[in-house]
Amino acid sequence: MASPVAPKALVGTVSTCPANVPANACDPSYTATGADGRSYRVDTYLYFDTPTGGNQLKTVSIVIRPADDTSKSYARDTSTFDPSTGG
Repeated sequence: MASPVAPKALVGTVSTCPANVPANACDPSYTATGADGRSYRVDTYLYFDTPTGGNQLKTVSIVIRPADDTSKSYARDTSTFDPSTGG
């Protein structure tokens, strides 16, 4: 994953994944087969950001790309979470 522009800090990749979760659940970049039988790459970006005068937020972005051409993206979604409130 590319580092975001300062002052954002990437959250580190999980080094040991719990045994009770799917194998790719702790991998920020993996390939999955869609319902159409095609392969898609799923990239997850997770970083902390602190807006001016605000609380530190956790930002999660998911990008879906064709597995054979990662220069394209089919879908992208970003959500922010405030760890201090749980929301």
